[in-house]
Amino acid sequence: MITTVTLVIVLLFSLDLTVGLAAVGSSKTMVERLQAGYFVAVFLLVVGIYYSC
Repeated sequence: MITTVTLVIVLLFSLDLTVGLAAVGSSKTMVERLQAGYFVAVFLLVVGIYYSC
């Protein structure tokens, strides 16, 4: 469980950076970048929990 949580956290940070960098050209504000990052993060969290069970 601990390793799964750690892996998910690492994935969330890396994808947040990736989405943020990709959205710099299109998004004007930090809020839009964070919203896109959290959307991907929640999706990955659900997938991670599904495969860990």
